[in-house]
Amino acid sequence: MRHLCIIPAKGHSRRLPKKNLRKLNGIPLVAYTIKAAIQSGMFREDDIVLSTEDSMIMDIGEKFGISIIKRPPKLANNNATVLDVVRHVLGHKNKFDTVCILLPSAPLRTEEHIKQAYKKFLTFREANGLMGVTHYGTSPFWALNKKGIFIKRIFIEASQELPEPFVDNGAIYIYRPEVLKKTDTLYIDKVVGYFMPREESIDVDEEADLKMAEFFLKEKGVKTQGAC
Repeated sequence: MRHLCIIPAKGHSRRLPKKNLRKLNGIPLVAYTIKAAIQSGMFREDDIVLSTEDSMIMDIGEKFGISIIKRPPKLANNNATVLDVVRHVLGHKNKFDTVCILLPSAPLRTEEHIKQAYKKFLTFREANGLMGVTHYGTSPFWALNKKGIFIKRIFIEASQELPEPFVDNGAIYIYRPEVLKKTDTLYIDKVVGYFMPREESIDVDEEADLKMAEFFLKEKGVKTQGAC
């Protein structure tokens, strides 16, 4: 089987400026995802595609020897979705059995996670896709709105007795390409979950997330200081 890996990495970020270029333990955030994709052994290097409009991000991709597809301006603004970017790449790359989407905002996702996610997905022949998931930080069944009113309260006082919901962690998405061409969302029927612990599911959107990711990298003893 042949697998396509797409890494969407635009230069602009609304909440954390130049997020994909921010240094985490000495190397740009996007480099963690590129390294994980290469080291997983699931993709040929020319089947790992970096989609960006930013020249500095392109330079990083070139250092790793992966494919680069420059996205048009309309796909570099905040209105463009991940699925829009994926379809743009699929217009240049085809004849693949699966499409794996790896967002650079998940630097603690490793090559082992990618391999294990593929192993699980390929055992479910009827599945349309797979999505990385983790536990909610706080149970959604105790959520309040701005008025302090419970949105959907399950009246169980002991948190350990509440149902165990999971949430998309933004780390790994695997789909069959024909499915992506027909849907308007990544949240489709027959998607299996690949569980990752919360400490490996940091989704970098704000400065605090970056600091938390650095903390967990140091806890794991990961040495990444230096040029990518």
